[in-house]
Amino acid sequence: MLEDSAVHATVVIADQPSEVERHAAQLLCRYLSWMAGNVSPPAPVHTSEWQHAAGTSAVLVGSLDTHAEIQSLVADNRLTLSSRDPGGDGLVIQTTQVDQQQLLVLTGSSHRAVLHSVVHFLEQ
Repeated sequence: MLEDSAVHATVVIADQPSEVERHAAQLLCRYLSWMAGNVSPPAPVHTSEWQHAAGTSAVLVGSLDTHAEIQSLVADNRLTLSSRDPGGDGLVIQTTQVDQQQLLVLTGSSHRAVLHSVVHFLEQ
């Protein structure tokens, strides 16, 4: 994700994210940019503007009820996520590959859990 003082992954959010999801994605962009030594962080990209491309990386930030790409991963059994699994404010941090594109998924059972998944990922 970070290489040669640059962020080499697109942060993808829902077309209509909740305020908490938007904040989580902006926080991730800001901290990745700081870690790479850049002054201005990249902006998150909405799913409708995102281009899938083999050999690239993306970070999906959002919840099951708002993010179409996360819904697709759940439908394809590439990701387990529901109100019961992981349940409550449970979070999911998982990598997967779709059409030779590396994806990091930061999500959870609630909008608040999405923010927790981003913070936990950054802390680790």
